[in-house]
Amino acid sequence: MRIQWCALGGMHIAIGITGCVVAVVAAFFLWASLHELSHYIAIKRYRSNAKGEFFLYPHRHEGRFLWARVSWEFEGVELSPTELAWVSFAPRWPDLVGVIGTTVLALALGWSWWALWLVILLGGSFFDLLIGSLGVNAESDLQRASRGWGISPWALRVPGLTLTLLLMTLTTYGLAAGV
Repeated sequence: MRIQWCALGGMHIAIGITGCVVAVVAAFFLWASLHELSHYIAIKRYRSNAKGEFFLYPHRHEGRFLWARVSWEFEGVELSPTELAWVSFAPRWPDLVGVIGTTVLALALGWSWWALWLVILLGGSFFDLLIGSLGVNAESDLQRASRGWGISPWALRVPGLTLTLLLMTLTTYGLAAGV
């Protein structure tokens, strides 16, 4: 009886870990899609005739490694620096919804494999917001937005990193509280 319980427990863990790996891969594609789609929606707001092409997979472009990207073309006047800043900042909105939603979900559900899978899937927003808040590369969304608005990158970096770390801590607490 005890051996059978251990085998079932091991199988439960294996299914849970496999589900987590699948959730990580799905989270990448979900958040890459949301990130690039938010850029595209923002550009369409300023230039309704814009046409976009999505590359939702890791690749090299013009000698740089990119996780994903969207390219667009439109006829008419180029974007102003402020418009380009808003287009660059656009992925922050779904990220904020994702990190707040993930934290609330973790605090409400506590620990279970289902909760962990959902937190991983939605938690891709943490990764996107965290990496986006670093803005180390001169062509990053954060750097473009700060240039367009004429502000220091730190004015965007500090709130993004602070919010990410605070909500990651609360999410971890929510999952751990149920253990």
